[in-house]
Amino acid sequence: MNKFILVLLLIPILLLTKTVKSQEVKVFFYYAPFYTPGTGVYVETYLSFSGPSMYYRLNKDNVYQAVAEVTMLFKNANEVVEFRNFKVSSLGLPDTSSLLPDFINQNRIVIPEGIYNFEMVVKDINAPDSVKPFVHSELVSVDIASDEIAFSGIKLVEIYEATNKQNIFVKNGFECIPYVSEVFPPQANYLRFYAELYNAAKTLGPLNECLIQIDIENINTGKPIKEFSSSQKQKAQNINVVYKE
Repeated sequence: MNKFILVLLLIPILLLTKTVKSQEVKVFFYYAPFYTPGTGVYVETYLSFSGPSMYYRLNKDNVYQAVAEVTMLFKNANEVVEFRNFKVSSLGLPDTSSLLPDFINQNRIVIPEGIYNFEMVVKDINAPDSVKPFVHSELVSVDIASDEIAFSGIKLVEIYEATNKQNIFVKNGFECIPYVSEVFPPQANYLRFYAELYNAAKTLGPLNECLIQIDIENINTGKPIKEFSSSQKQKAQNINVVYKE
């Protein structure tokens, strides 16, 4: 049996914050590159807005709602390769005296392979004019080989279930609601992730099997934590789904 070993390292999730007088708006962000035959590479971006940190106002339906405006730029040198501007709204609430739940956003952006200067501006639409928008930038790498074994990015998952629905969260017949936070709290019983293995059939042959080793490493020692190590044996396909909790 041909073996290909994958050590999955959990990607860091970036905590974005800004201070608004006595209130701090919190936005959690990370991204993961993927590949689809016929379409090519694309980037999924994941955002979570901390409900208690947002301003809420009555909307036309007479419920309280928070709204964030997000602008994303992918730049190659001084050229803007991809641009996104959109609004993300919370659930409508009868009042703001009770729990203000977090709300999330996921985007799927088709983009050529490369390394980009990524810039993002997040504005709280309901905040006073004196509140400046949050500005963030980082290098985003989109690089998935088309002719050899390669892996997608890692998507942390809140909910994973088979579905016939079609929406932004569905991948290969499964609805994957992203987990977007900087921490796993003590009451969290599971750590779930989704990833994809590409070109195994092309490289190993469609009748062969591949063994995928999954580890969580101790950041201090760089060694796998034994009680969280496991492996999956799969038939080699053009796209192998790697899901684990």
